Amino acid sequence: MKKITSYLSILAVAISGFLITSCGSPNASVTGNTDHAVLMSKEISTFSYKIDGQIYSWSGHDDYANQAAIDSKGEVFFTLMSNDPAEKNPPQFGFGVNAVGSTTIKWENMDRFKSSGSNGGNRFANFRLSFPNENEKYPDYEFGRTSTVTVVITSKSETRITGTFSGELVNVATQKPSPLTDGKFDLPLRKQKQ
Repeated sequence: MKKITSYLSILAVAISGFLITSCGSPNASVTGNTDHAVLMSKEISTFSYKIDGQIYSWSGHDDYANQAAIDSKGEVFFTLMSNDPAEKNPPQFGFGVNAVGSTTIKWENMDRFKSSGSNGGNRFANFRLSFPNENEKYPDYEFGRTSTVTVVITSKSETRITGTFSGELVNVATQKPSPLTDGKFDLPLRKQKQ
């Protein structure tokens, strides 16, 4: 009986060691590292903002949007989008800003094509509706000639970035200014693949 107890103890230790070293990714036991994408997808993303007083927000895990990427030039890119299954075609708000301090985006310096070098680089604040916009709940807004959006990075580490944003967009239907207020985000941060 004593041999069986010793055998079971050794077996339990071996199985525990295997489970500990193999969690995280298919190759974690070989490399000793966990898959960065797996870790990112398990992190909570949160954001909220108002346009014309209407609240847009999200909090949860997201494998695709609501994560920030930083490039080798110190520029951060992210898209804020609700992934609530009850939402149909939720709006998306994409940003390209400096990774530290404050970035003010105006018509003159906004990269309307989101490509490096055109109109002053990778600075943009792009609100867009998913296509087709079958959800009348969301008005459409654009970055007009008089629009301005200021994004302030309040905290940045190797794995997270937080900030605030505010400004003014234009309602596409009415062509009138629409205040963008109370914007804030707290997102996972990763290095952009080159």
